[in-house]
Amino acid sequence: MKCTNIHRTLTLLASLLLLSLVLVLPVSADMGPKPQITITVVNPPEGEYYLDLLEWQNPGDQVYSNLTDDELAALPEPVRTVLDGYNDGGWRPALTVGTRIPLFGSLTGERQDDGTVVHRFSYHGTPSEYRIIVVTADGAVTTTDTLEREAFRQTITYDFATGEATNETSIPLAYATQFAMTCTCTLLLEGVLLWAFGFFHRENLLPFFVINLVTQIGLTAVTGTTLIYSGSFGAYMVFILCEIVIFIAEAVACALWLKGHGRVRRVVYSLTANLASAAMGWLLIDVLFGMIF
Repeated sequence: MKCTNIHRTLTLLASLLLLSLVLVLPVSADMGPKPQITITVVNPPEGEYYLDLLEWQNPGDQVYSNLTDDELAALPEPVRTVLDGYNDGGWRPALTVGTRIPLFGSLTGERQDDGTVVHRFSYHGTPSEYRIIVVTADGAVTTTDTLEREAFRQTITYDFATGEATNETSIPLAYATQFAMTCTCTLLLEGVLLWAFGFFHRENLLPFFVINLVTQIGLTAVTGTTLIYSGSFGAYMVFILCEIVIFIAEAVACALWLKGHGRVRRVVYSLTANLASAAMGWLLIDVLFGMIF
């Protein structure tokens, strides 16, 4: 009878969690953050210049026009001629010529107080492999080697004087940031509930830390990877699935390994603690996305 009650409680709470998370999910993938490349130009050219991304295209590809006729007409004639006709073995300007999927951006960046210029390219057409092309007002051309967008959003520092482009987005740091924040918050929150349920004893501390460490490593590996490479919308989706697995796994682990009180109370503690930490983790996804990118 006790096992049946535990199973029913577990199923009910997991179902309620799933329903609550689904109800607050964005209804369209287009509502979430978009892929983005941010390029900070150090030692920019003197005077006006125009920066575009080069994307490799197959001959005959149907492309989406990313600049209006008025924007193209406003370009200096030498710049428009260079960008419109540029083709280096299939590498063509993404904004000026077009992309297979729409891309947002501007050929002119935002000048900062420190003398650098920031360029942003975003939306679903943001390329995963690209080169940078800079054209000055008199038509002089400078390009970089091929760069890869290793994460959902990437920050590049481009020193125009040396031609060196450096990726400032650290994948290991992104994983470390997520694990440190979610694991610390989970231990604190579930530790308080461990005390409130009367399980805060020396013999329960090791199982408590081991259970949460294992689940947080798994959560970071799955949700963190999705957050880094696919953005927060995808992270929300896999977070739900991860939490369902964690609910079940931790309920079983707590029932077997915690000492004191009955198994029903151990399972109720586990479900309550996981419901609280899941709600916290849900709220942290956007915070982590902002910290990482």
